[in-house]
Amino acid sequence: MSNLSKTISYIKRNGIKNTCYEIAERLDKNHLEEMQKKVKVYQGDPYYWDEKVLLMYAAGHDLKNTASGEIPKKPVFKKDYLFSILVPAYETNEKYLKEMIESVIVQKDYARVELIIADASKTSQVKDVVNEYTNFPQIKYIRLKENRGISENTNEALKVAKGDYIGLLDHDDTLAYDALFHVRQKLEEKDYEFLYSDEDKGDGELTRFFEPNMKPDFNLDYLLTNNYICHFLVMKAELMKKLKFRKEYDGAQDFDLVLRAAGEVLKEKNGKEKIAHIPKVLYHWRCHESSTSSNPESKRYAYEAGKRAVSDFLKTYMGMDEEKAVVDHTMHLGFYQITYKQGIFKARPEVAAICGRVIKKNLVTDGPKWITEEGQINLFTGLKASFGGYMHRTKLILEVDAMPEGAVCWNEKYRMLFKTMEKQGKKLNFEEKQQIAREQGDIFLYVPNFQDIVNDSQ
Repeated sequence: MSNLSKTISYIKRNGIKNTCYEIAERLDKNHLEEMQKKVKVYQGDPYYWDEKVLLMYAAGHDLKNTASGEIPKKPVFKKDYLFSILVPAYETNEKYLKEMIESVIVQKDYARVELIIADASKTSQVKDVVNEYTNFPQIKYIRLKENRGISENTNEALKVAKGDYIGLLDHDDTLAYDALFHVRQKLEEKDYEFLYSDEDKGDGELTRFFEPNMKPDFNLDYLLTNNYICHFLVMKAELMKKLKFRKEYDGAQDFDLVLRAAGEVLKEKNGKEKIAHIPKVLYHWRCHESSTSSNPESKRYAYEAGKRAVSDFLKTYMGMDEEKAVVDHTMHLGFYQITYKQGIFKARPEVAAICGRVIKKNLVTDGPKWITEEGQINLFTGLKASFGGYMHRTKLILEVDAMPEGAVCWNEKYRMLFKTMEKQGKKLNFEEKQQIAREQGDIFLYVPNFQDIVNDSQ
């Protein structure tokens, strides 16, 4: 889809004013937040399809140290798992299919793996390619009698999966050479219910990588706005087989699965601690003319299915029907907004406070923060007030780890608590107030329409 066509489509959905803001943000290279600065210098996967490096990797060398001339031994993991990688296929381009298969085969030197290809093609195109890999018993091929849609096709692959954990891979995408190494490394900590990594996009030839999706640790409210988890997703087999894929959510079947899996895991004590984020790009999403990544308008039905999946989660796991919460599309396809009709504090008693951004002279000077393995990330600082920021995050509801003191509204129960403590002679600074809420297990939310909500709550 041409840039002109995309622009016209955006104008039709969102109007000229919002389109102008979007164009201005894309052209402005001076007002960037912290995440955008990281993306700007992203170089992609330096080892991808480098034959020499892959041979060294297959021999058990640690690629991170090869530049120093050291050849360390292959790591020894205490835990052993079989990983099943599910791939629903349909008339897949021969080159793309081979690259997908080979990106899985190379994982075998660090993990026990099986690749299950469920083929719904009318022709023998996929089968003919698979037959070229008869030397690799890790590949299981299933010829489906009919094409019943991506969910039902994937369920057929799911039925025969023998793995302890199951990963999902699209038929024209690829895994990074060391994807399962990092998954196994993370699983040494504990048997997580599901894990996910960062991802990026690659051109049709997978020679150039761009637009990395650098994700936060598990963040339910962010997930309710978009399927930020996406790829690479690895889930305990028993959980995935319990939930399965639902055909009525085709196009957003992975999103629906992740939402329901999160709902089930969060029922458990300390459930959030059973979901792991691996902050490395382990998945390459091929961006070609017919893919959703290249042409978001090509699968508009998928975004409608995603909207229904969020509504279903709210009803099933949070007890909110349309009388209590409504899900709408945002200006950006695939991103959603939830309106809590009775107010966010009444609908979400676990929310200790909401926050916005501190804006001076049309620039964000302070905002919420996330704490990551690499340290603290200051969200939105440096952006113009009208800009959406990395992955449109200024327009989305997010759970955050810390708030800016200048743009906070506390839940009534905390306002009363702090007043009582101050009357008793205990003066609290802003960090102490946040720590009290954390100790109670409550959360902080960034909301894009912060001031409107504050006005409604007063």
